[in-house]
Amino acid sequence: MVKLRPATSDDIERLYEIHREALGPYVRETWGWDEKRQSAEFRGRGAGAGRQVIEEGGQIAGFMEVDEQSDRLLLRTIELAPEFRGRGIGTSLIQGLLARSWSTGRPVHLRVLKCNPARRLYERLGFKVVRETETHVLMRTSRAA
Repeated sequence: MVKLRPATSDDIERLYEIHREALGPYVRETWGWDEKRQSAEFRGRGAGAGRQVIEEGGQIAGFMEVDEQSDRLLLRTIELAPEFRGRGIGTSLIQGLLARSWSTGRPVHLRVLKCNPARRLYERLGFKVVRETETHVLMRTSRAA
């Protein structure tokens, strides 16, 4: 069973490992991986920023960050450790976010690195491309009911 709970300072090291494993290859491909910078930025956000730990079977499977704004929900990130990918965990959590979006009338926005294959998941879940930058694709849900 998948559960979400608020991240604490005790989680930061494991969550950073997951971040390095999950996004490292795409960050490396886009800009190059600067360990010092990545670590400082990640730890600088601390356990706040709407960061929630994803647990499955009592283990930390990953984390997600959602910024709830008055006019939208911003999915800042959803990252899973490699051994928890492909189980439908991310799909399920994003579908839950979409249900909350539809019930409150706020669309979900996100951005994804162009080289990150997670874009296919977002498209499958109904996200549409709003615009592109040099490095990212900005997406949003096509409707909020």
